[in-house]
Amino acid sequence: MQAHTLSDAAPLPQRMFWSFINAHTTDEISNYPGAVRQYLYNQTMPNKKSRAIGKAEQDIAFAIYQHGRYGPQNGYRFCVLHKGYFIGAEEKKEGEAEDDIDKLEKDIPQGHEEMVVLGEPTLFADPPEDDEEN
Repeated sequence: MQAHTLSDAAPLPQRMFWSFINAHTTDEISNYPGAVRQYLYNQTMPNKKSRAIGKAEQDIAFAIYQHGRYGPQNGYRFCVLHKGYFIGAEEKKEGEAEDDIDKLEKDIPQGHEEMVVLGEPTLFADPPEDDEEN
């Protein structure tokens, strides 16, 4: 068994993250132009209301690979997108400015390893401790 306690002073070792990536527990998306935006649109905005607003309704994690290559050994971008992140439409309109989703679809060099977080997580406070003794 491998174990590692995480902290700012002791980040996750690369070999342990590789164990997660190689388990193929997340969707694997090609960086083919438009593929990442379409995937996010379909996976995080399940109804007409959310699609009209253009914001993700749920958190999602996925990996992006270079089109034409397969597997993390060939390079990847591991991405986490948080609920509320603005995705917009399923397809980008001609002349729209480049955004973060376009940047995710940039070339991924052989052997490249990167993690990207889009948006901010929703953090929940611990419930208050009950002051009464049982």
